[in-house]
Amino acid sequence: MKALTLWDPWGSLIILGPKKVETRPWATRYRGPLAIHVSAKMPKVGFDLCVEEPFYTVLSDAGYNRYFPPAGCVIGFVDMVDCQMMAKVKKNSAGDIQSVRLASGRVIDGDELFYGHYEEGRYAWILSNPRRIDPIPAVGRQKIWDWDAPAQVLKKGGVYYAVSQTSLFADPEGTTASA
Repeated sequence: MKALTLWDPWGSLIILGPKKVETRPWATRYRGPLAIHVSAKMPKVGFDLCVEEPFYTVLSDAGYNRYFPPAGCVIGFVDMVDCQMMAKVKKNSAGDIQSVRLASGRVIDGDELFYGHYEEGRYAWILSNPRRIDPIPAVGRQKIWDWDAPAQVLKKGGVYYAVSQTSLFADPEGTTASA
């Protein structure tokens, strides 16, 4: 299975649902299921953002605090559905980004703009269908990498799920539900 390592809080924001776009300086042709792995270390800027809005409300509503144990784990799955170059970044007179138009014409705005690095020429990876799972320890890598998913990761109807030792699995709505 393909995987992507991110620092928290960005990895958690993807799996919790509010971050639907991952921004990168490089494009990818990959489309399909993607395991989201959070790195073993969290940068200082990540810690600082956890107490600022809109990060704080999203994370605290999910039961997270400034510290995200466990780290160095796959925490869920998403579907990578598209990758588009950022064609136009619109800013207000104060220099704050108001919206981003992708090469396809799609516009990104609202809180999503807080969760990424939006700049003309960078790429927006469009993600959907976040599925939160019990964390599975793994060693991350740079770029998109191949994760040797353990036996508890199941594929049902083309969608990946994980069954843990506590019989919890990720449902298609991105929440954790009892089996």
